[in-house]
Amino acid sequence: MRQRKDDEGMKRTFIFISLLLLLAGDRSVSCANDYTVFQAAVWNPVQLFPEQYDVCGLRLNMLHGQNRDLYGVDIGLMNRATRDTSGIQLAVIVNITGAFGMTNSPRWHDDFEINKPKHLKKVCVGQVEYVAGGEWSGIQVAGLMNVVNGKGDGLQLASLGNFIYGDMKGCQVGFLNINSGRFRGVQVGAGNCVGEGWAPLSLEGTADSMDGIQVGGAFNHVSGHMRGIQLATALVGGNSAGRVRGLQISTAVFPGTMAQERKSASIGDNNYALDLNGVQIGLWFNRAEQAHGMQIGLVNYCREMTGLQLGVVNIIRESPVVFFPGINFHF
Repeated sequence: MRQRKDDEGMKRTFIFISLLLLLAGDRSVSCANDYTVFQAAVWNPVQLFPEQYDVCGLRLNMLHGQNRDLYGVDIGLMNRATRDTSGIQLAVIVNITGAFGMTNSPRWHDDFEINKPKHLKKVCVGQVEYVAGGEWSGIQVAGLMNVVNGKGDGLQLASLGNFIYGDMKGCQVGFLNINSGRFRGVQVGAGNCVGEGWAPLSLEGTADSMDGIQVGGAFNHVSGHMRGIQLATALVGGNSAGRVRGLQISTAVFPGTMAQERKSASIGDNNYALDLNGVQIGLWFNRAEQAHGMQIGLVNYCREMTGLQLGVVNIIRESPVVFFPGINFHF
């Protein structure tokens, strides 16, 4: 029996080493510069290989490890790749993909740089300004947060938050999930935001848009186009989006949404949309500037509507019947 367990252990070790060698050998899809199949770090620069090396295999970080590209498995307290990451990252505190620099005058930036990927805008938070984009694909699991300064594909799990400064396809699960580009997938958290810096709502373009599902304990926000479902389930919060093609549901007893025409919160709205093509269901108050579809709630308000309202108070501003209790409609 013991011999059998030893044989199984040897097989697992052999398979793991083979995978590392495969990652290292396929340099056409991974490392194209100086690289290593194994990296160990205490705190950069105290590590086996300098940060200019790519890692194509396994990296173990006692406190903080940093390299350029990482393809494979990354385990440690704080894991960082200054350019691209593909594989699995497990961090006690944080996983970071992409480079950043410092600025003496923190402010919001919307301009582009010559050598920056087209999908990425500058974002300034406090004294940290993200200035160069990377790419991430795979799985990130962190005790505190995951940060990708560029586009990503995969699954992010974190207790505090997941932050993507670029386009993403996949799933984010955390207390806060924030994406500043186009998002396709699922966000699950206390708060979910697609739009750079709580951007005001807009009907133009698809830079800050979402195709998928947002499930928020408190709030869900998409500054551009939302195609899918927004579900806010907490006692406080709501849903907001620029152009909605789908469903907004909010059960908040104390409703409020994030940004509307300005970078500010709105107290009182369970659901809000500049342009609704679908259904709003709110415990108290649904609001849309333009709507094609249905609103169901205690109070329903729309400036222009082609559709039906069901509630105690129903208001369609530009209609022969502006107000009617119980049911109101305009076609």
